Amino acid sequence: MLPRGYVMSCRVHRPFGPWVETLGARRAFWNYYDLEQLADAKKGQVVHEGDFIKCAEEYFTPYYQPLIPCVNRLRKAVFPNGGRWEKEDEGLYSRMRRILKEA
Repeated sequence: MLPRGYVMSCRVHRPFGPWVETLGARRAFWNYYDLEQLADAKKGQVVHEGDFIKCAEEYFTPYYQPLIPCVNRLRKAVFPNGGRWEKEDEGLYSRMRRILKEA
């Protein structure tokens, strides 16, 4: 949470192609978190499948909506059992490549 009266700026970088609209102040606070705070804030959006799908359906532009199932499969590969790694997963990169090829 930002301190009362805190003023922030929100810069939006627009890549080529159909880009995602700005999420505005709701996500702009992430620019001011240290890495540990940022990890904690994002964890709830990523590890729980229902929360992730709801967020993706709400914020992915119509152009990117068809990618939600693929991104969800990637999420499951990176966050097995809805959590973080307990040890390094040497097969992760190969699984991620396979998921992307299937998309």
